[in-house]
Amino acid sequence: MKRLLLLMLLSFVGTCVAAAEDCFDRVAREKGLDADLLRAIAFVESSGNPSAVGRNASSEDYGLMQINSGWLKRFKTSKSELLNDACFNVQVGAEILADNFTRSAHPWDAVGAYNAACTRLKGQDCVDARQKYAWKVYRAYIGMSNAKRQKLRDVTS
Repeated sequence: MKRLLLLMLLSFVGTCVAAAEDCFDRVAREKGLDADLLRAIAFVESSGNPSAVGRNASSEDYGLMQINSGWLKRFKTSKSELLNDACFNVQVGAEILADNFTRSAHPWDAVGAYNAACTRLKGQDCVDARQKYAWKVYRAYIGMSNAKRQKLRDVTS
């Protein structure tokens, strides 16, 4: 009887832990990233709005992670999918960030490259743009609150 109760208790605890893990936690774990870093990028990029659309001179950015339309072909996706599936949007953003980490010698340069790919900016202008963006993300990261985590949990579930 005690074993049965113990097994029931352990399965209940396991279920609670799994339910507490949200999209950001799962994707971060799969990609070897920090979940709060992904959340901070989502807040900097879209203020946590999964329907956000940013318009640039020759492209658009979609959803929580503001995935640029230039990525659509590589990820075999669409504007509609990125706007209607917030967790998929986070997955694509995490893939881009993880790729940046493999290419960069400095972690915060990889974060800066998430927003400033430097296809047009060169030299010091590129460095400055990446540093400016990385500082925004850093400030969002250190200011991550449970309320912000909950907002993102709500929009990705």
